[in-house]
Amino acid sequence: MRRVSLAAVFAAAAVLAMTVAAETAPAAYGNQYWSPGYCKMMLQRHGVELGDGRTFNVQRAFCIGRGGRECEWDADGRSRDYRSFLVIARSYDGIVRGWTLYVTGRESWNGSTTRLLGRVPSAYRFADVGQQMANELARAEHEKGCMPYRG
Repeated sequence: MRRVSLAAVFAAAAVLAMTVAAETAPAAYGNQYWSPGYCKMMLQRHGVELGDGRTFNVQRAFCIGRGGRECEWDADGRSRDYRSFLVIARSYDGIVRGWTLYVTGRESWNGSTTRLLGRVPSAYRFADVGQQMANELARAEHEKGCMPYRG
């Protein structure tokens, strides 16, 4: 695979985010909500299985919760939990992929087609620039508001 600049990888992630905005969620996904930290932990702990059966381990992931009807405030009203996330993840070999994750249960999820965004050889560089990109995407999702806690 050809190496591309980090800027190009995150430009592709921005395009992915716009695509996700137009995407409709699958008809059958759960009413379970996750925090962004729980999403990241699940991906790093369990890895990802692609639709064709191949798998990869996640070294670093950014889970950007989708706003509007896809989120609700937690029981304490202090933070948001989400039913779907835009995910940008780097595997240990430097491959960066993006997809939409739909929460289906406490420890289960399914996702949209995974898109290859490029290769970022440095995990530190991915973490640094990825955090900036995730913050920008999260800010846009935050502006969509969030549903009140329904318990």
